[in-house]
Amino acid sequence: MRRWCSLVHFSGVQWGSEPSNGIEIVGGSAEVSLLCDVYKGSKKDNIYLYVDHDIGLSNVPEELLEQFGEIELALSFKLSEMRSLAKENPAQVLASLTERGYFMQLPPVEHP
Repeated sequence: MRRWCSLVHFSGVQWGSEPSNGIEIVGGSAEVSLLCDVYKGSKKDNIYLYVDHDIGLSNVPEELLEQFGEIELALSFKLSEMRSLAKENPAQVLASLTERGYFMQLPPVEHP
């Protein structure tokens, strides 16, 4: 059985709705999840910005946004520590979103 509890309403627990960001209670254990938007820019290939869907790009420094050129939403998904990501550690992405408000995924380093 899955139940949802919004982080905003955690002290006055409200079950039954599914907020974009919150704590999912599955089998008696809590899992923090976050609706995440991933953006790509027109100037740089293979570089992506992950942001909290509810906050958007407001925490990303303007200087960094300017380097991306025109920004386009690439995808949105529910991020949790248990979610598998192709190139990043989901716990590190969540930590960066919490601490800085964004996470920047760089392209892999190519070795000659």
